Amino acid sequence: MKHAIRMALVAWMTMACTRTHAPARPVKSGSAPRLSIEAAAAGLDLKSPPAALAWSPDGAFLTYLEPGADGLNQLVGFDVKSKKLAVLVRPLDLVEKLVETEAEKAIRERRRQSASGIMQYFWFPDSRRILVPVGRELVSIDIAAPGAVRLLSGDQARLPASAPLLDVKLSPDG
Repeated sequence: MKHAIRMALVAWMTMACTRTHAPARPVKSGSAPRLSIEAAAAGLDLKSPPAALAWSPDGAFLTYLEPGADGLNQLVGFDVKSKKLAVLVRPLDLVEKLVETEAEKAIRERRRQSASGIMQYFWFPDSRRILVPVGRELVSIDIAAPGAVRLLSGDQARLPASAPLLDVKLSPDG
């Protein structure tokens, strides 16, 4: 049921973001089915709406963050062409253990963020990869082969990241 509701939400967002500004046609009284608030909200987990909605630069994917079963935000993607919705990456797929320092907790509280896990992500201009900062790591995810992850920080790149990576930005040229 939740999957069907998520698919309906993604379809609605897709239509809302891509529709033209044609005038609405009036609906004849009694012709539209009646929908109660209870029926519309049935099965929805209103504590965890999708966050950080973003289209890929080519418009082929819609991505967003949502809490997973472990309570940590995970990155979810909807392929517009195939109409498939899938979890692209979970935070614990990227790092062995997510340890939040007191400084990180304080920053999250100041930003009024109650969730943890993946908090932000950025599409590369080529629409094939997504940059995801998690803890002290920067990870590049290949959309064509989810699970193909390349670490861009830590020992591999020798970035001075003894503290968490906050306010990460991707350069305009990727």
